[in-house]
Amino acid sequence: MKKETFIETINLIKNFYDEVVTQDKKLEEAIGGDTRIMSDWHSKYMEDMLDILAKEMNDEGEMVDWLFWESICSYSGPSSFEVQGVTYKGTPENVYDYLVKELKEENSIVETMIETKKISNSIIKEITEEYTYYLKNYTYPKDEIILKKIDQIVNKYEEVKSYKIYKESEDIKVVLTFDDLEEKFIINKVSYENN
Repeated sequence: MKKETFIETINLIKNFYDEVVTQDKKLEEAIGGDTRIMSDWHSKYMEDMLDILAKEMNDEGEMVDWLFWESICSYSGPSSFEVQGVTYKGTPENVYDYLVKELKEENSIVETMIETKKISNSIIKEITEEYTYYLKNYTYPKDEIILKKIDQIVNKYEEVKSYKIYKESEDIKVVLTFDDLEEKFIINKVSYENN
């Protein structure tokens, strides 16, 4: 969604909200006491409009709704919000910029995790193939040879920040640590001896 369209839509919803609040105040003056009949009645419409806007922005974290009510339509007037120590005024322009930045960061995080999982799967596949090879071709594969080979495989991947390899009875346990993920897996000797 273009920034201009987002701002226009937010402003239309904000104008509608302001009209509803004004109608509620007039009703309060006429009957005396606190009432929010109009805003309660129209809140479903406003929520639906915000939901449509959130869907257009691919906002799964309900940021549009939260920022609309907290930063733009706060009862105490427009407020501000903070991102990484920087305070922003609660304007539609800033809300849009914040959402676009957040969505890009969230998408980037997801893409990084998917890429990390692919690398992890490649490592697991290589280790499994190597272990299977040793089990099929050697009558008594030496643990240190297998562990050394696993060490060589893992060291080829610079994305792996650290790793641990354990030999526990007939199983090999591997823990791979990436920036955003820790992957643990077990290679069970019994499941590969029969392949």
